[in-house]
Amino acid sequence: MLDGEHRAAALSQLVLQLHRGSRSWPAGSFQDRACELLADVLPFDCALWGAENPHTQRAVALHPYRIPDNCWAHHLTHGLAADPLLAAARAAVGMAVVMSPLPVPLSLPVPVPVPVPVPVPVPVPVPVPSSPFSSQSPSPAALAALAALAAVAEAAGDPGHAGLHAEVESNPEAAASGGAGHGMAMAQTEPLSKLRSYFCIWRGPDHAPFGPGDQQLLQFVVPHLMETARESQLARPPAGAEAAPPRSHAVCDLQGALQHLDDRCQALLRLEWPQWPGGVLPAPLLAALSQALASGEAGPTFVGRRVAVRMAVSGPTVLLAARLRAACDKLSARQRSIADLYASGCTGPEIAQRLGLAASTVNNHLGDVFKKLQVSSKLQLVRALKGADS
Repeated sequence: MLDGEHRAAALSQLVLQLHRGSRSWPAGSFQDRACELLADVLPFDCALWGAENPHTQRAVALHPYRIPDNCWAHHLTHGLAADPLLAAARAAVGMAVVMSPLPVPLSLPVPVPVPVPVPVPVPVPVPVPSSPFSSQSPSPAALAALAALAAVAEAAGDPGHAGLHAEVESNPEAAASGGAGHGMAMAQTEPLSKLRSYFCIWRGPDHAPFGPGDQQLLQFVVPHLMETARESQLARPPAGAEAAPPRSHAVCDLQGALQHLDDRCQALLRLEWPQWPGGVLPAPLLAALSQALASGEAGPTFVGRRVAVRMAVSGPTVLLAARLRAACDKLSARQRSIADLYASGCTGPEIAQRLGLAASTVNNHLGDVFKKLQVSSKLQLVRALKGADS
């Protein structure tokens, strides 16, 4: 455990490494590497990154860190709808809360005894991710969370409590833990996307509880964690992405729930849809995304009355770039493909051969393109097309 000036120096270095890592670490590795760095400054055994959309009341992202597979699987299968640690964090957005077993908002000078059950990870019906720890060797903190989940599930009448108790009893370390442990979490709401993000960490019962200094540290670090995680997501597409993303101003999942939205993109969307409440893509844009997903199109473009939005589907994520409508938005899909090929240097006969069209058809389309864009040379065409995509 670091103290005083050494901890402050380590914290400064942590923030610097997070911002550098958001631009350089491999796609998909940011959360784990960030947790490893944070654990050197603020020791903990396991953690959970999460985000939920208040409009849809569902999680849009979950990332467990060192939570064993067996504990995580039980949590997803038998977890309760309301998690007490997260409930405390939601009630004090922007403040770090601890549960040992009581939540203590950082802004209160004296802990307020509000009895709540021992925290367990938030239950969300999503596929079980892989864990860096073997399911045969769960950490004390994870066993404590599992034991607590079993007790709370039994009290609530959840039929899954029997399996949870059996899992705990199969691990000798659980008996020593007694179901006790220490948790700390912080939630924050993004002002533009309205997405609620949270970060939870746990220590086993053999470690000291989280104290006021830990709360202050977590409250300082979490905004940096969330912002750099978003920057990492925007800097590169997820591993296995089939399409190169455009310059992104927003990120959503396949159901249109926003995960990131910058102020410029928000202004453009509200220009097109003044009454849009945020949180989820506007209905026409969501319909265009759904249609593209159904047809297998990876990079659709929605053209509205005043705004055009380019979408790039990349695994479970959709990256969006919004701009004002341009003259080239008047082009049909066929005309745009011909114009792009011609601007890239292809001749009329080459375009006809590549697209399986007659040369006269290509020439007619190019004539229409030049008229719609009001250009008279290939150089002007290139500038018109590039201006729309910038």
